[in-house]
Amino acid sequence: MTSERPAVPSHDDVEAFVKWMLKYGRDFAQFREPFLGNLDGFAETNWKVLKQEITEHSLFTADALMMRGGELAQEYANDLQKFVDRRGGLTGCPIQLRIVATHILIRIAVMIRLAKFKYGAPISDEIVGPLQ
Repeated sequence: MTSERPAVPSHDDVEAFVKWMLKYGRDFAQFREPFLGNLDGFAETNWKVLKQEITEHSLFTADALMMRGGELAQEYANDLQKFVDRRGGLTGCPIQLRIVATHILIRIAVMIRLAKFKYGAPISDEIVGPLQ
């Protein structure tokens, strides 16, 4: 990352924390790569989807986030992963499949990180490493 990378905001400001992860988090680099010309738009669009999901599913605890993230991971594994794998990964997918798969993977990744960093879920660093 460049020296322009700001410090991680407090996880108490969920919106700022999520947007920072999307724009600067190492784990999200592959997802934001096609949007490098509009990182703010990328972060804002994904935040809106995540905020709606958090609200609609009452994802305000580590357990709730982990359960919903697990459901999404299962849906991805059952419904999309074989199509993505056949094309050699996300970059080989047709645009519609890439967008759907990317949105699901981002939602899963954010939920796991919120569970760990905001709510203190005991998730090992091998699964979710430090943010900086």
